Amino acid sequence: MRIAFVASAMPRRCGIATFTGDLVAAVKAADPNARTFQVAIDEPSAARAYGTEVRWRIKQDDPGSYRDAALAVNASSVDFVNVQHEFGLYGIWHDGTYDDYLAIFLEHLTKPVVVTLHTVPPQPEPWARDTIRKASERSDVVVVMAHTAARLLHDVYGIAKEPVVIEHGMPAIEPRGRRRLKKYLGVEGRQIVSTFGLVDPRKGLEYVIEAMPASSRRIHPRSTSSSDKPTPSC
Repeated sequence: MRIAFVASAMPRRCGIATFTGDLVAAVKAADPNARTFQVAIDEPSAARAYGTEVRWRIKQDDPGSYRDAALAVNASSVDFVNVQHEFGLYGIWHDGTYDDYLAIFLEHLTKPVVVTLHTVPPQPEPWARDTIRKASERSDVVVVMAHTAARLLHDVYGIAKEPVVIEHGMPAIEPRGRRRLKKYLGVEGRQIVSTFGLVDPRKGLEYVIEAMPASSRRIHPRSTSSSDKPTPSC
């Protein structure tokens, strides 16, 4: 079985790239005979040295690049294609809307395709609804990561195709203990506030940072004086 994965690819610092790398490793572990290739999405002006598995590249902001990549995959020995879809990865933002170029790739692709939807907004803007609909209509199988997302595709997006639910999962991680990790990170004896995923302006992390001094004073009222600036406990 030969599989082409379309997504961002390591070493690009991107959650989808990390996810896809873990997925490729899991496929190989499940089937040592599987051969995997990657179609890497390059952001504008990127110059990145990929590993040998990256066979093709797509320039994120170049519509013609999507067509050319699809034609190249068609001419290859790949058996099927898996697209890891996330908003902002396959196109460009402008004036509050999004130009989706993944549709161009799917229009020209003749190989069987599985589209994995990482985000299914419950109250989508019209452009987001159209993006999800086009990706679903032009795929042979749609994969979502939660039963709620499957329900949204039917109820909100009007998609009749029944998706496959494969929960997100995570790589196997050996427990190491909080104290050992804090020592390794150089933060022994301190409280840690953490988040996950990429830093994004829509997450509101700045509000958490602004609230930390007041939160620290409430948790440790004697740790500061009126003449000292409070130090966040994170």
